[in-house]
Amino acid sequence: HARIGAAVEEVYADRLSEHFGLLAHHFTQAQRWDKSLEYLLAAARNAERTFANREALALYDDARRSAERLAGSDADPKTLIGIHEAKARLYFVTSEFEKSAAEGERILPLARLMGNRVKEAEALAIVAWASTWGRQLDAAIRYSREAIAVAEAAGALAVQGRAHFTIGFVRGVTGVLDESRVLLDKAVEVSTAAGDPFSRSLSLSAAGLLRNWSGDYGEAARLQEQAQGLARESGLLFPLLFSLFLRGLTLTGLGEEDD
Repeated sequence: HARIGAAVEEVYADRLSEHFGLLAHHFTQAQRWDKSLEYLLAAARNAERTFANREALALYDDARRSAERLAGSDADPKTLIGIHEAKARLYFVTSEFEKSAAEGERILPLARLMGNRVKEAEALAIVAWASTWGRQLDAAIRYSREAIAVAEAAGALAVQGRAHFTIGFVRGVTGVLDESRVLLDKAVEVSTAAGDPFSRSLSLSAAGLLRNWSGDYGEAARLQEQAQGLARESGLLFPLLFSLFLRGLTLTGLGEEDD
């Protein structure tokens, strides 16, 4: 298996990406855990990019096992964090929000072991966002507040913006509109300063939703058009879908159903 893997590397050196899965298989069978991990992660990323979500999840699980075998019982925390982050994204896409939150929870001890406060804050925000969609709203608020506290100490603006957005969104959909508006405006401000188009687009879309509910359709449409443009420019699928859906609600309120 090791010889086959080496031969594939040599013969297809100019297009290895077409053979990541094959290489991962052969180097895993050869117990070449360094090469196994390298190609499993590469194959998993390829699968994730092409929305082969179940395949990607299985490959990330195999990569975690190779990482553990490579390093014994103490695999590299940075590698494991990357794997759990990817799995959290994938479970979110498949609407398995409890599993997505669990992957965020698994990051926390690894980030704390490394003393990486930014990753700790990001993990808390992952749990909060997954909890939101899993309708665990008290948990979403609690984890968001913890994320803000850790992120402020670490100077992590992007995480602060994301956590403010999560709380603001939860407050909005549960009818606490004044607090929601303040928090969403804060999320737009912070995510803009952080250069984070993902959270900024989401926050603009949700801020527009609140204006829609209050009958300020023109301002709602302006904010959501801005969110939509930002998502398109940045190639962000989820914020784009989010903005299109909420903008559709605003246009309905305006009586512009054909748009």
